[in-house]
Amino acid sequence: MGSGWYSRKLSYAAWWNFNNAQRAHYNFVETIAATTLLLIVGGLYQPIIAAGVGLAVIIGRLAFALGYVYGAPKGRAVGGMIIDIGYFGLLVLSCMSCYKMIRGTSIS
Repeated sequence: MGSGWYSRKLSYAAWWNFNNAQRAHYNFVETIAATTLLLIVGGLYQPIIAAGVGLAVIIGRLAFALGYVYGAPKGRAVGGMIIDIGYFGLLVLSCMSCYKMIRGTSIS
């Protein structure tokens, strides 16, 4: 994953930056499936609101990655808070959609 044979040729600073960028990428990969599911389910009944919250998650992801890469692990805090707020919004929208589906409300 970049920490082995080829990273031995990097300076410590370059190795540090590479691993921070890689960790930010892995964090994205680890959460994309749940984010996509919540966005789809939450957008069934409130697509405009879900799209707005999804945009907030994207902005948070960008802030998280840039903060992690250029500010070390401490720099990811602002992006992480934006992401968490977005995830909470998507979770609420998904729960509302599930409730409406259970009650039999049609999508219109």
